[in-house]
Amino acid sequence: MTENENVSINKKMVILITHGMGDQSNKPKCSKKYATKFEKSYTKMQKKFDKSFKKIARKENRDENYYLNKLHIAPVLWAEVLQEKQNTLKKRITKCRYGVNCENKNLKYRTIWRGLRKFLIDFLSDAIAYYKSINSRSTYDKIQAKFLETLQKLVREEDGVKKDSPLCIIAHSMGSVVVDNLIFDLQTDLPGNWGNNIIEPKYDLDNAKTLEFYYTMGNPLALWTSRRDKPDFGDIIEVKKWVNFYSKNDVIASPLGNLNECYRLARCNAEGKKLQIHNQEDYDKCKAVTTNDGITTKLVDKRVRPGGLFTSWNFLCHNKYWTCKKVIKTIVKDITEYIKEDIP
Repeated sequence: MTENENVSINKKMVILITHGMGDQSNKPKCSKKYATKFEKSYTKMQKKFDKSFKKIARKENRDENYYLNKLHIAPVLWAEVLQEKQNTLKKRITKCRYGVNCENKNLKYRTIWRGLRKFLIDFLSDAIAYYKSINSRSTYDKIQAKFLETLQKLVREEDGVKKDSPLCIIAHSMGSVVVDNLIFDLQTDLPGNWGNNIIEPKYDLDNAKTLEFYYTMGNPLALWTSRRDKPDFGDIIEVKKWVNFYSKNDVIASPLGNLNECYRLARCNAEGKKLQIHNQEDYDKCKAVTTNDGITTKLVDKRVRPGGLFTSWNFLCHNKYWTCKKVIKTIVKDITEYIKEDIP
């Protein structure tokens, strides 16, 4: 047995899970068990994964940890880059400061209006702060650096995580936009400063060269790309399989297959349809096209029904993808099939 073969046997697939918009700070009053809202969602999803992988292994007469031993699941919390700014902003607009223009010494926003103001600060300020411009992109780079830091740390410290381990990313809400930008920057050689420490990709793993699966839940990418000068909605990233989970009742998310020619062809590629070009100009700009006029990315828009009796039919379903049975089942099925074929 060669040295390279020995390494491949112990190689694990890395599954990164990241959150979306909103306040991810500590919430001890809400839950003593979880430190943040994201940790609560992440832990619930991880438990669902554990249960599903063990169930499949038992059906195949394998050790119940057979699949779990070939995976390393890790969270990426990028909201901490923005949290201090948001906390400061909340204090300054909800309390009277410096005794200037204050009718009351302590301003209190009651009932629904206070809730709406908190929503605007927690959610919209994430999108505003993340936006990069020619003059300012420090927040953008710091957030992207969180992903590189996590992957590089896994290679250094976790047994079985190699420099070329296969990669799977699961992203919720605005986290989908963050990951999309990161992968696009890496694939087009357009990295920024990657944070204060000027972190740069070191391995195939953190360079997105081993990206096998990308799953987005409640993805607002269609809304985000509308900020472009021209309605071309940009290029699609290169990934072997991208499953975009959305609900018809989720006002933030939408299917992506109709955004432009690149996305349409990627969807046709996943469906096994003949790639008929409808817009040659858009097609020529598509970086996911190979030299033989094929397209590397397979995009699946999968409609699901996250949530329960009180949430599945309204906008609250946006935060319920984490435990959706169809989401879990799809991801587990893809990963188990990949392990059977590619990981000894």
